[in-house]
Amino acid sequence: RSGTVRRTTAVNEQTSADGVTSFWSSLHGYGRKLQHAGMTVVPDLFSRPESGVVIGLTGVDLDNMPNLNAMMTRKENGVVGHMEVHGQQCNKMLGSVKGVQE
Repeated sequence: RSGTVRRTTAVNEQTSADGVTSFWSSLHGYGRKLQHAGMTVVPDLFSRPESGVVIGLTGVDLDNMPNLNAMMTRKENGVVGHMEVHGQQCNKMLGSVKGVQE
């Protein structure tokens, strides 16, 4: 079993920009960082990533992009879980990330 993120038993993929940033903080931060409750994925307690990649999709509906949707949702592609944030929150979330490339 490898990886730095684990799936939880939560079924609601909806979260807020603050929920996502709390996950990033607990995944990449040092010391004890609290993550919002009820999220579909959590950081592994014993393994931390060296870096991460975030892709923000704005103004698109993945239902209209079946190939991309399938690639991002199939477990055999290494997908652990999803977080879905509605309402043009990409800039708010990426504002706290260092080294953002657009």
